[in-house]
Amino acid sequence: MASIKKLDNGKYRVIVYFGRDDAGRNIRKTATAPGLSEAKQIARDLEQEASEQDLSNVANMRLSAYMDRWLKLKKHHLAPYTIRSYKMYIDVHFKPFFGRKKVNQVTDLHIKEYVSLKLSEKMSGTTVRKHYFILQSMFRDALKHKSPFVDLKPPAMADFTPEIPSEEEFAAIAKHFKGIGKEWEAVILLAGWCGLRRGEIFALKWEDINGDKIRVDESMGLDEEEYKWITTGPKSRKGKRTVTANDYLIGLINSIKTDNAKPTDYIINIKPDAFRSRFVRAKEKKLIPNYRFHDLRHYNASALYRAGIPDQYAAEMLGHDIAVLKAKYQHLKLKERVDLDDKIKGIFKQDL
Repeated sequence: MASIKKLDNGKYRVIVYFGRDDAGRNIRKTATAPGLSEAKQIARDLEQEASEQDLSNVANMRLSAYMDRWLKLKKHHLAPYTIRSYKMYIDVHFKPFFGRKKVNQVTDLHIKEYVSLKLSEKMSGTTVRKHYFILQSMFRDALKHKSPFVDLKPPAMADFTPEIPSEEEFAAIAKHFKGIGKEWEAVILLAGWCGLRRGEIFALKWEDINGDKIRVDESMGLDEEEYKWITTGPKSRKGKRTVTANDYLIGLINSIKTDNAKPTDYIINIKPDAFRSRFVRAKEKKLIPNYRFHDLRHYNASALYRAGIPDQYAAEMLGHDIAVLKAKYQHLKLKERVDLDDKIKGIFKQDL
């Protein structure tokens, strides 16, 4: 509840009560305004802020405040990298578009307008779909069956053609990092030969190695609030898995422990951001082919596909659903398509 009082100097003092603390004392906020209309607006804003501290009335919260609360509740259920991405979407895209609207003021037309706007800004269809599903999750948590998404369909899936290093290009990347050190080389091979994500690689511990098997059950990410690297669960429920490594990679990993005078729990003791910086610099200086680190997973999936590894097994190695594997990774390169085209023409070359 707000109270407004005119002061002797002609200004107005606004007081809003936020309830009581554990000792029974009133919690309040005060502000001063030059005029009555400004004081009333401040009072409305402070009362809205007070109501937003109570999650029992989510529908009446400002959407911007609810998004922040929603993300905070998700912090321990999502990887730090995912939280970082969501925060960027919220601050850069969602809040500017929805402005001061309350949760229950957003309609299906607002969502359609948002999707159309982002597509008109040349944002990729894949990214717009990500925005759509994040917003859908937010409104479903807040409004359940009254969500504006109830009768909406997501934007169409965009065609996706991943960048896939060739055998020679991957070998060049591995050779460059081998020249830097064993841990650097191991990071590249764990991505390209085993299909591990960057966060999964840096979270590996010695207890995760058993013979030629590598257990993947954690991921490392940056906690932005405390700015430190922490380990969390994998990106998805299918992220927990065991992958097989060849003798060279296992030997390389074991030699890291042998060479380290003071072994730590983690196999790789390079900071993830330090590795990323060096990887990017190597590309900029044209020391390695111009691929993202994540493209090494594409290389792994493509190699499994070419080798005839069954979809189910490949999906388990990569920590994916089969549908995701086929949609995202198993794309033949242009030369392979040409070879297959020639092979098909050869099948039907008999004279009629």
